[in-house]
Amino acid sequence: MVTVLVGIPLLLACWIGGLMLASKLGTPISAAQMLAWVLSVFVAAIVWPLGIRRFRRDCPYPEGSGLTPQAPTRLDAAARVLVLFAGGIAIVLVCGPLGVVAMLGEWWQMASAGGRADGPLLQLAAILVSLLLAAPVLIASHRALRHLPPGDPRRLKWQERESWYYGAAVAWVVSLGIGMMASLMALRML
Repeated sequence: MVTVLVGIPLLLACWIGGLMLASKLGTPISAAQMLAWVLSVFVAAIVWPLGIRRFRRDCPYPEGSGLTPQAPTRLDAAARVLVLFAGGIAIVLVCGPLGVVAMLGEWWQMASAGGRADGPLLQLAAILVSLLLAAPVLIASHRALRHLPPGDPRRLKWQERESWYYGAAVAWVVSLGIGMMASLMALRML
């Protein structure tokens, strides 16, 4: 309900306002390009952080599900903010320019074997990219957990860290897919 009453008018206002600002500044930009930029910023600023939060709420770490999660350390909190900003900028840079979107769409057409093969290929690509993004934290946390005794309270902190970064990787891949689909629709419809 909030999406329909607030989100859609806000996106339309940003799109039209961006077009008016660009014409006032004398910058030539197409309506499709402006819509792609607006949608990619929306995905990076709203969908991706909400995706992390939702993933963390639905998939807590198995050993820590009955325990209260500990607050992240200052270094962990700073690293999480850095990951949020870097991931958001990456989503905008990949999904915003229509040239990049068109090129990735052409590569996808060459890689896929047809309509029915797109689903499994998309799932495989999403799983591989998620694992590649989360691999450094997964490796570091498994090494640290291997050296800690089973009752050590630091285990929960490592498990929480691992769970957050894996959730961030999965949410980023899903958000990138949403941003790419939105930009492809803007490219093909306008």
